Amino acid sequence: MTSVHEARVAEVDRHLTGAEHAAVERHAALGDAIRHSFARLRDGLDHAHAGCDKVDDRAWADYVASVDRGLDEMAIEVTRATESPNSGATAPEVLTGHASALELSGWRLRFTLPELSTAEAELDRYRSASAAGDRPSADPLHDSVDQLRAAGQRRT
Repeated sequence: MTSVHEARVAEVDRHLTGAEHAAVERHAALGDAIRHSFARLRDGLDHAHAGCDKVDDRAWADYVASVDRGLDEMAIEVTRATESPNSGATAPEVLTGHASALELSGWRLRFTLPELSTAEAELDRYRSASAAGDRPSADPLHDSVDQLRAAGQRRT
């Protein structure tokens, strides 16, 4: 018998797996970057979804719909970045930004943490800089998300 938690985690993983496979198929040259972004996203969502069985069904359905929209937007933006590589964010930057945003939406289900606000601000900075063609380092964004993960672990 599958628990609510297991069913919900599996549901999101199916969506992620489908999007990842489609992205690798469409952008084979970016396969490593795509797999890395999705692996990091899965790792973060594993932590964020720790209490997903406590979320009501409507909130969960809204969340899954937002994950689907986020994955669709990611696919569109990666294609745009590969077709016009000199017009803003690179495809790896797009992957990093969207994967981080998707993880943060998972954390929003459980917490309103100071670390969440910090990570969201860092994501905005990263996306703005990459859209302007500044080629920002992802390290500060990853650090802020890692701090969020650590705070979430302390609260569970």
